[in-house]
Parts: sequence; C-alpha cells; structure tokens
Amino acid sequence: MLRLLADPVRARIVSALHAVGELCVGDLSLVLDVSDSTVSHALRLLRTAGVVANRRDGRVIYYRLADPAMPAVLEVIARGGDASAGSG
Repeated sequence: MLRLLADPVRARIVSALHAVGELCVGDLSLVLDVSDSTVSHALRLLRTAGVVANRRDGRVIYYRLADPAMPAVLEVIARGGDASAGSG
C-alpha cells in the first residue's frame, strides 16, 4: 500500500477523491493537470489494489474511495505510522 501511494499522481488522486467524493477520469485529469492516460493507468492500479471503486453512468465511469476508512489510514501514514499520535 505504501509503495502504491508513494507515487505522487496516485496520492493526489486519492486526496482528490477524499475531498470531492467521486470523479471521472476527465475531471481528475483537469484537477491534477495530467493526461487522461496517466490518470487511467493510476486508477487501474488503485482499483486492482482495492483502494478505489467505480460505477458506470452511461459511458462515464466514476471513481470513489473503496473504503470510508481510507482517509484515516492516510492520516496515520502521514504521521509516520503512529496511530496514537495526537490522540492524547
């Protein structure tokens, strides 16, 4: 998981999905200022790892974080892995 999120584009995708909730490839591409193919590749890896889920609405596929606990996991990672930091 850490290696997967070490990539800046994948980390920014997860952050954007956390902030907005659900986005399609085109929207993520605009927000992140990267190509559609870069976003699609990153999303494929994130989906395979179970980090994101998707739903189809006609021809458009929307992506969201697969687990509502993902933001908390990312926060622990950002603090260096100490789940108790800041809780006391």
